[in-house]
Amino acid sequence: MIDTWKIIMNPAFGSFGQLGWDRITEMTASDPHTVVMKTKEVYAPFVSYMASSGSFISPSKEIAKGVDSFKQQFGQAPVGTGPFKFVEWKAKEQITLNANPNYWGGKPKLDQVLVKIVPDDNTLLVQLRTGEVQVAAGAAILSATRVDEAMQIDKITVYQYPTLYWNHLDLKQMSHLRQTKVRQALDFATPTAQIISQLLKGRAGQAIADVAPSSWAYNGNVQPRPYDLNQAAQLLTEAGLTKNNGVWEGPTPADDAVSENGTPVAASPVAEGATPQATTLDLSGPVKPLEIELWSLSGDTQAQNISQVIAASWGQLGVKVTQKNEDISTIWGPNGYQFTQAMTAAFFSWQNSVDPDDAYYWSSTQIPADPTGTGGNLPAYFHKYTFQAQIDQLTAAGATELDQEKRKAIYFQIQELLHEEVPVIFMYWPRGFPAAIKNL
Repeated sequence: MIDTWKIIMNPAFGSFGQLGWDRITEMTASDPHTVVMKTKEVYAPFVSYMASSGSFISPSKEIAKGVDSFKQQFGQAPVGTGPFKFVEWKAKEQITLNANPNYWGGKPKLDQVLVKIVPDDNTLLVQLRTGEVQVAAGAAILSATRVDEAMQIDKITVYQYPTLYWNHLDLKQMSHLRQTKVRQALDFATPTAQIISQLLKGRAGQAIADVAPSSWAYNGNVQPRPYDLNQAAQLLTEAGLTKNNGVWEGPTPADDAVSENGTPVAASPVAEGATPQATTLDLSGPVKPLEIELWSLSGDTQAQNISQVIAASWGQLGVKVTQKNEDISTIWGPNGYQFTQAMTAAFFSWQNSVDPDDAYYWSSTQIPADPTGTGGNLPAYFHKYTFQAQIDQLTAAGATELDQEKRKAIYFQIQELLHEEVPVIFMYWPRGFPAAIKNL
């Protein structure tokens, strides 16, 4: 466990996230079954993070071989502590797992599990019908648009549960998208309620921020923006844009050019005890059209259908939209859309833990130092938000407060701020629809 902590914190490893782990100052094993962790400060979400997937324990002898070996060799042939043992990984095809006869909970009843890599939901439905796939779960879960078809397959049962995922459109802090009113306009121009009722057949709940309705920290006082192209156009006008040949255009922030070397823009720190202030953009840069690349994951029919609806609506408003899609390894890799100079939006989902802490998504401490770095605040990679100081202060306060009622008040403020500033367009909370053969 101690070596696992050390490699997660090793900058050369480039862990997906370090939250929780970065609060630890000392870790010791008081006996073979007890680990004692000391933290540098009070940290309310600590238990939640330590109980998540980030706390998997890796063999010390593999970590000792060095970062490159651990990432490449061990990363493609892992050793764990579960009921099944890794046997083989065929890239983009399947992973083979055999029963672990020495598992502490007893030998599992299944001798083998094949984890198939299914390229799209059409293939998934075909393989559920033929019996080639017996369980559809995890990344291969059924989309809401395919549930009715799946329920017609006699040999399987389709289940349903609320999720902690929030589907949204992230908006890279670039050019016009750095203006709050532009982001608000795009929110008004996104027909989320229609998408939920028609495309998803009502199998989702509309989102206003990143705290799930089932959470004790959910702010039910905030209401989603209605679909209104007139209000959207008014906001774009207020942001200084005008229409030229049917496309909105206007002056851009003067400091956009400083990010051409591919490095993030530093923000001035807030002095301790000072009230955080929103920064003001200097809109004296060159005039550019409001031209956005809209990204979705290839093979995800539901995502692409939703993107088409959004693109059509934004186009009707007067935004020039180019739809793009890539596979998962490309779209979120170091050469992905997040690290280009284009104005981009991408439709996908993030997942929360049971704790409302959301610093990973919004804090400036979570902006990656480079395209392979640690952190989830990717939309602010080139330019921090104009409200960065406020969200930094709130997320830090929420993470260090142990009183639940006081924490609740903080996360109410965060949700109100996120709704007002629209760093991403919050769309909906999907339901999960796993399926399994009836005799499993």
